Amino acid sequence: MGRTTTGRGPFVETALAVDAALEPELAAVEALVGARLAEREGPLAQACATLVQRGGKRLRPLVALLAARAAGGAGSPAAVRVAAAAELVHTATLVHDDLVDRAPLRRGGSSVHVSHGRAAALLTGDFLVALAFGELARLAEAAPIVARLSDTIVQLAEGECAETSVRWQLALSLERREAIGRAKIAALLAWAAGAAAQAVGADADVCAALVRYGQRLGEAFGHADDLLDWVGDVRWTGKPVWSDIRHGRVTAPLILGFERDPALEPLVDRLRTEPLEAEAVGRRIEEIHDRLEACGAFAATRERIRLRSEQAVEALEVLPPSASREALAAVAWTVCRVQPDGVGVGNHAPVRVRV
Repeated sequence: MGRTTTGRGPFVETALAVDAALEPELAAVEALVGARLAEREGPLAQACATLVQRGGKRLRPLVALLAARAAGGAGSPAAVRVAAAAELVHTATLVHDDLVDRAPLRRGGSSVHVSHGRAAALLTGDFLVALAFGELARLAEAAPIVARLSDTIVQLAEGECAETSVRWQLALSLERREAIGRAKIAALLAWAAGAAAQAVGADADVCAALVRYGQRLGEAFGHADDLLDWVGDVRWTGKPVWSDIRHGRVTAPLILGFERDPALEPLVDRLRTEPLEAEAVGRRIEEIHDRLEACGAFAATRERIRLRSEQAVEALEVLPPSASREALAAVAWTVCRVQPDGVGVGNHAPVRVRV
């Protein structure tokens, strides 16, 4: 599937293929985010608008809208607000992550800290989070949803801090790595799914099931993102490949590779300890890549993605049958097909949720 002429990623296209009635709600989210940014003037609003207009996967608003529809809230303005808030917070995390990592690219263009400066990037992230809370404050029953988002943002910050603290720790366990991923990635997806269902009046069991779905989907997506850093193509992902290893981030493919190929760990450690020219670093990373592929680390990572996607689909079993439930399942299975030109390339598999 990959990137298309519409600018939409595979998650949105997969969902629309199953539940085309979602289209107006996706447009409403885009319009709402654009309207909130248009209400403001100055460099912060300009930086936000530039980043938002570049597109992106829109996975979090997609999950929020589908969760609301699957919970019986099709067309709900409250779900649109939750979806917009999720995208605003996610965009804020991208700006701050790029600042921490000094990443030059985001969504195919310059990162905010490159185009507007480090101070502006810090403030842009704060600006976006404030807009998200302002949007949720307009909900009729805002307090519990806002409180959970506050907890979620704390997890996001703790996850980013934890990831920074374990750089170049080659003995990092897979369990610890996955805990960081749950905080950095899965927490916001779980909030988006659960908050959207809560906003449309779903009962507690349905909300809890959708939180579990978002959690497992986020875990699958986190591993897929780690894998794409090794096998992706900047023309499709919009960010440089091999960024994790250059910054000392020990992700699932590396950890699984260390278990399978004893020569890998000292090879990676020499990246940290030996002064090398840029060209030599590239050759060393390419060698690491080839060994990871040969020892089956990429295949093992794909299997972990598949397992988490399967668990996400299983969480939907308590929901009544609907096109939106099928679309949520299809989105989870799309994460399984990580290819060099993006996540979920290819036609989505037939989806059957047990009832």
